[in-house]
Amino acid sequence: MLFIASRVGEQRIEPVIRRLVPFLVALVVVLAVVVFVPQLSLWLPTQLGLLSGG
Repeated sequence: MLFIASRVGEQRIEPVIRRLVPFLVALVVVLAVVVFVPQLSLWLPTQLGLLSGG
């Protein structure tokens, strides 16, 4: 999709990827936090009573 979008926008792929790097870094950081700190992803279901408190 990225290659198609860069072709349609008549942009080279390198500047497009360079602008996406901060977003990809943020995505990886958030993914790591959710994976290694499961309390963050389990807090809302616990508050809604969908999971037991333990």
